[in-house]
Amino acid sequence: MSTTHRIAEIDGLRGIAALMVCLLHFNLFKYGGTGVQLFFMISGFVIYMSTVYANTFKRFWIGRFTRLYPVYLLSIVITLIFYPVNFKAIRINEIIGNLTLLQPLFRANFLIFVYWTLYIEILFYFLISILLKFKLLAEIEKVILCLYCLIATTTIIYILIGDSSPVYTRYFVIFRGIVQVYSFFHLFAAGIVFYRIYHHGATRFRVLLIILSFLMTLLLTYDTVEKTLDLTDKRIISALIFYPAFILIVNRKAAFLNYSPLQFLGKISYALYVIHASFGVWLRDLLLPRTGLVAAGLISLVFTILFSYIITRFYDEPIRAALKRYFKKA
Repeated sequence: MSTTHRIAEIDGLRGIAALMVCLLHFNLFKYGGTGVQLFFMISGFVIYMSTVYANTFKRFWIGRFTRLYPVYLLSIVITLIFYPVNFKAIRINEIIGNLTLLQPLFRANFLIFVYWTLYIEILFYFLISILLKFKLLAEIEKVILCLYCLIATTTIIYILIGDSSPVYTRYFVIFRGIVQVYSFFHLFAAGIVFYRIYHHGATRFRVLLIILSFLMTLLLTYDTVEKTLDLTDKRIISALIFYPAFILIVNRKAAFLNYSPLQFLGKISYALYVIHASFGVWLRDLLLPRTGLVAAGLISLVFTILFSYIITRFYDEPIRAALKRYFKKA
């Protein structure tokens, strides 16, 4: 997607999400993992927006490939540098799974832990590209409502029957483990609806879809083992922050997200997200015995941000530009 189509407030929010996840893994903020929820909402907003400009199946996937894979493949190389593996012991399914970002489909382990979110992103891309292919994006709000109903119904049945139907429980758990976007679709959907509100205004139906998205958060947070809903769960608390943040954005009331450090973090957010889990965590562990927990985290954060900027400026941006020129000629 061209930089001319970027929305500064969304970039600022993306910077916050990346920083939150880094702070979690550098032992500086225990609630930083909720930044992943924010990433999924942002992705729904941005990916749907990209279909306005990349409005064919081919153009959509070219855009996704050039955005995702160059930095992703570099992150694999960096991971193998800092965490060497015995290549003779690696199974072919591990290689294919991690190269394609489809690890669960190949029963492969994630090379580094943050890749699980990229797998969910890929599944969401498949969904959007199918809707694009069959010209259903114009009916996206109806599609979202139908998927809400499907996810809510199957989840409620799972909660109600418990262990009384081992077959349903088994296949439900297997399906949810493979099609992991199932548990996060409501966040992507919220992002899509917020984009439509941003560009086309609020309607009662769109407001309803946002409310249902939040209610889906409550449903999917329900503890099926303890049979309780903890309203202090970090996923619920973070939703009470993230949804209002998007409301401010769609109402053009989020100028604070234009703050230059947030814009900078937003620009390097993808590299920061995938690199911090290898280089950053390695550096943290190296420093930890010498400096202590907080100092190790802060130093690792600074150097990871610097490294991510170098990757974005001198690797990602040139390669993406070259790939776009290549695909434009093809």
